[in-house]
Amino acid sequence: MEPTYIGAIVLLAGLIAFRKQMTVMLLVVVVATIFGAASAVNMTALGGSSIQPAVFALAFLAARMAVSPDLLSNGMERSLKDSLLFGLFAFYGFLSAYVFPRLFYHQIELPPTKVISAAAFAVVPLAPSSQNITQSTYLLGTFFVVLATAFIARQERRSRLVAMTLIYLGIAHVVFGVLDVVFATAGLPILDVVRNANYSIVDQTFGGLRRIQGTFAETSSYSAYGLALLVFTTEMWLRGIEERLTGWTSLALAVALFFTTSSSAYFGLGVYGLILGARTIYFPSPMAQRKGFILACFALIAAVAVLTVCVALPAVAELFSRMLAEMTINKQKSFSGIQRGFWVEKAWEAFTFSKGVGVGVGSFRSSSLVSAVAGATGLPGLIAFGLFLYKVLPLHKLSTYQLTGNRTEAVGAAAGWAAIVGLAPAMVSGANPDPGVMFAFLAGLAMAWAPRGQAALAAASSAPAGAASARPEHAMASTSLEARSRPAD
Repeated sequence: MEPTYIGAIVLLAGLIAFRKQMTVMLLVVVVATIFGAASAVNMTALGGSSIQPAVFALAFLAARMAVSPDLLSNGMERSLKDSLLFGLFAFYGFLSAYVFPRLFYHQIELPPTKVISAAAFAVVPLAPSSQNITQSTYLLGTFFVVLATAFIARQERRSRLVAMTLIYLGIAHVVFGVLDVVFATAGLPILDVVRNANYSIVDQTFGGLRRIQGTFAETSSYSAYGLALLVFTTEMWLRGIEERLTGWTSLALAVALFFTTSSSAYFGLGVYGLILGARTIYFPSPMAQRKGFILACFALIAAVAVLTVCVALPAVAELFSRMLAEMTINKQKSFSGIQRGFWVEKAWEAFTFSKGVGVGVGSFRSSSLVSAVAGATGLPGLIAFGLFLYKVLPLHKLSTYQLTGNRTEAVGAAAGWAAIVGLAPAMVSGANPDPGVMFAFLAGLAMAWAPRGQAALAAASSAPAGAASARPEHAMASTSLEARSRPAD
């Protein structure tokens, strides 16, 4: 085990945050997720596998929760119930990583989790590997983040601190992207200082132009991370929370994602655009219509700006259009597209070969979250994970679409949309079944601070004065205890 300088920084941050509220420690983990190509610890015993800073920080979060007097409160019980489905998915995945590679030893050939050959169709016989250990452990860590976030958010309710952290994280994501392009173009790869993990850093140039990757190993990872932050800030702006800051941050993230020329980014932006349009049409409100008009105006201005550049600088326009074509409509014909299609095909082959039980987390590489979950954890994993997603964003509830002005509920609703829509890039590029720490954090917020809707609020406010006495005594006691444990935000 070899600690790194980034690990030392995380250690210092964890020790400082340990004396503060659990929310602060949780946010240390969240902030660390922006360093997607960094390593806090290199595990030499596991083939040099890298422990990411956010995963390393989970140890401090667990220790901070362990000393909390509220650990065994009703809040933890409710959080366990909320995260049960994802827990079943994670624990089944963990067991599958140790059992199925041995059960199906050398009976099927699959793409290795680490690319070891330049050949598009490279495969190796199924066998236990260090990746079964690391990926399944990461999946358990993701479950812990879901549980911890739901518990901490319910107990402390620091919604403003959480929201501002995510907003500034979005700003930092844009800044890192710009610095990456500027420094790399000037021949000063300064951001390589935070790309110290044992990952393959993909060449991100096309026609002499630098593609944006920020603090991540590749453009697709940068885009996927940015999309979740874009959805969150946009949803906050739609609800009128920190309107100016969230609005400009959302716009900056959208521009950054556009210039990544990443097919994953364009797919995610397209999905979210369709969702926004459908919500404006089918769930109209004065606020939604006003914000929808503003979005339409920005889209029109962007289109005019692009056309102006095409006319004024035809050489730049030709290069950029060729880049867009290669990353979108011609993607399936490229080497990368053919290889990714092959990985998805082999993942579904693993699903059918194993009779729907999976061949184990960490046993192969895919290029779609759905196929990765199916091939690794089979039908049990697909069902548990799918039901959990619906729990995070219950589409049948009207409150999911209402633009509530309550800050805490607004953060919960924004987090729910960001968690689900943020998975869109992974649907077309996800290499393994783990949705990641940021998804887990957003999902936990969504469940803890889910909006109750105007109907529920109206019913609660119009309830007769004696209605409270009809509740069981122990329920009233637990409610008051929980209320006392939540400091004002």
